[in-house]
Amino acid sequence: FQRQVAADPADVRARHSLSIGFEKIGDVRRGAGDHAGARERYVEALHVREELTSRDPENVRYRRDLAVAEAKVGLASELIGDLPAARASYERSLALRERLAAQDASDAGARFDVATAHRQLANLAWSERRRETAIRHYRAGLVLATGLAKADPANRDFQALADSLV
Repeated sequence: FQRQVAADPADVRARHSLSIGFEKIGDVRRGAGDHAGARERYVEALHVREELTSRDPENVRYRRDLAVAEAKVGLASELIGDLPAARASYERSLALRERLAAQDASDAGARFDVATAHRQLANLAWSERRRETAIRHYRAGLVLATGLAKADPANRDFQALADSLV
């Protein structure tokens, strides 16, 4: 995809595919324990997704992908011990996800993403001994996840998220 992008920088599909490739390489590196290498690839995906989102700010897929990239940069940062960077990325991910959820109140997936972002921030805050912040995020995530689980009791992901926030 890098060759395609180099040949035609305006090819939005190739740029999006390139960002997915960077993310997948990051996932492989993270799985192999190379957290710094994972963060590098996630940051590359993030930069491409920022550009795509700036070109088409109403594109929900690009905005969601951007939120995912921020969360993955946060996770890799957390794994290498850069907690301030992790917190900043998780907070940006939460803000992006909250905007997406506000745009479509019927989108259960968007609310699930917001609850997940709250869990990430809660877990990080807890590990940093910022208990009040952790509790605030756990509660916010739990309210969303419990509502999702009640609305769709057959959805095991919703229930598992709610259980992880208790």
